[in-house]
Amino acid sequence: MTGLLLAAVLAQSAGEAAVGLAKGAFASPFEPMHVTGPYAGTRMCPVCEWAQSPMAMVWVNGAPEADVRAVVQGIQAGVAEAGSAGVKAFLIDANVAGADDAAKSRLAGWAEAWATPDVFLMYRPATLKTALKNYRLDATDSWKLVVITVNKRRVVQSWPAATAADAAAVRQAVAGLVKK
Repeated sequence: MTGLLLAAVLAQSAGEAAVGLAKGAFASPFEPMHVTGPYAGTRMCPVCEWAQSPMAMVWVNGAPEADVRAVVQGIQAGVAEAGSAGVKAFLIDANVAGADDAAKSRLAGWAEAWATPDVFLMYRPATLKTALKNYRLDATDSWKLVVITVNKRRVVQSWPAATAADAAAVRQAVAGLVKK
């Protein structure tokens, strides 16, 4: 019986450690290539620049565009609801394939097509390997869309397998960040 219990606990622990940062974890610094926002064309660290600001981060890895767009538009609405409180929001293409030009082109197209000026689009340059590890996105390539909300560098909420169905909850979480 003890062996079965131990196996169950280990299986549950392995399941919990799947993808993305858990509630309470710290958001690590990283230097993505900014495609939009005030640092477009640079590799400014968003976590370093806005460390004390509430944040929403969307990490994407080949998710359906409809899901990404719905979540990003939900975040845009949440930032608007938060008003002048200064919630910072980012969409980061994980660029798992290491195709920097393709990631940049995809994000530029989304920026042009979507009305989300308060969500800054950026990608992980192929040479920047540690970001995937630090955000627990390196264990498998099967994840598609991970969303986290952060306040004072600590994860408040996490959606490790976000879809369009989560957009309203994400919007509400982002709008509520200023009250934390």
